[in-house]
Amino acid sequence: MDVKKEAELKALAKDFAAHGISVAGISYIVTQQSSVRRSMWFIGVMGAIAFMGYMTINVILEYLSYPKDAIRYTLPFPAVTICSLNPISSHNIAETSLKKVLRLKEIMEEATMEQFNRAERDKCYVNPLCKWSWFQERCYCVPNPCLTEFCLAENSSHCTCSTFFCNSLTKRVEGCEMKPVSSTPFMNETCQCKGTSTQDSWGTDWARDDTQGKDVLDTIKDEDVKQIIRLIKQSKTYDLVDIEEALMPSTYELYQFGVTFDSLVAACSFEGMHCYRENFTVLYHPNYGKCYMFNYVGNNVSDVESPIEIDRYGSTSGLQLLLRVSDSNGLDLLRREVGARITIHDTHMLPFVSEYGVNVRPRDMTAVELSLSHITRLGKPWGTCEEDTKSQDTNMNVDPYSILVNEVSI
Repeated sequence: MDVKKEAELKALAKDFAAHGISVAGISYIVTQQSSVRRSMWFIGVMGAIAFMGYMTINVILEYLSYPKDAIRYTLPFPAVTICSLNPISSHNIAETSLKKVLRLKEIMEEATMEQFNRAERDKCYVNPLCKWSWFQERCYCVPNPCLTEFCLAENSSHCTCSTFFCNSLTKRVEGCEMKPVSSTPFMNETCQCKGTSTQDSWGTDWARDDTQGKDVLDTIKDEDVKQIIRLIKQSKTYDLVDIEEALMPSTYELYQFGVTFDSLVAACSFEGMHCYRENFTVLYHPNYGKCYMFNYVGNNVSDVESPIEIDRYGSTSGLQLLLRVSDSNGLDLLRREVGARITIHDTHMLPFVSEYGVNVRPRDMTAVELSLSHITRLGKPWGTCEEDTKSQDTNMNVDPYSILVNEVSI
């Protein structure tokens, strides 16, 4: 009974495989009389199924490799560097080479020529053909009204000027008069001036004469202060940016007398917990002096330190700092700005404070929001990126990618 039933099942399965399955080649495996042909058909069908499975898996893997939005419950927190815009407090300047700058400031405050300069400056402002140079402390006048900022030159001998050149009782310039015009619909008359003025009172005979009296340097006995004044006079810019490096303290002075952490940071909290001096790394910047980096781990040579990760966002999350920045302890000639410089950068890279930093003013509250973009570069054959740089024998730079670093390297 069992043998008969088993034979019926075999016959039924053979008939189903031969006539009931529409897959190409399956029926030939069953119906062919020759065992060689059946074997070849079997190999061909199995090879086709294996190839179809291989291609299907490749298509699925390629689809999964497309860009996609991923939900991450924790994100790495960036490194934050804070610098004071006043690298050395005025309390410690007397102990450094910058004491000559402090002495120069005291001399400027005690100068007796300020009252004379103020009267001369006021007189210069009244004259429309003159301008006051704050850097040189001198009034410069021109005989040609067309060279002033109040006139629009038409040619070398005539120009159209502001109406007070013609109508003002105190600033009227000889050689200027109101003339009717027809080309301007909203104005009937304009003030037309000649290229030269014959008014003698617009000369520079009343301007300060440096040859009279003693020179300022003659009244100063300190040779270091004289050297600073000569250096300032040699500057070609009004903000002294071209001689800024000459006024900066040395690295040793920054180390000994630079801004301390306690004098810069009044309060610090991260994710609702207090942070301390031990959570910051010192950085010595040539322009900003002693800076402090939070969450900086370097090139990760060892796995002892890793960047801090956060799982919250918003105004109550992240790093919150209360800084002590004011102009009371600053030195005017050393810095042109007041406040602090904040730089947000990669945790594995040193900051570019001058290029990427932002200034925070005193008595101001600032909040910075960040977004993270993660980019994965394709390797061979689509690109030349290497997944494992440690196994390479080349001098490959393994630092995080930075556009500014590449521009500097080129």
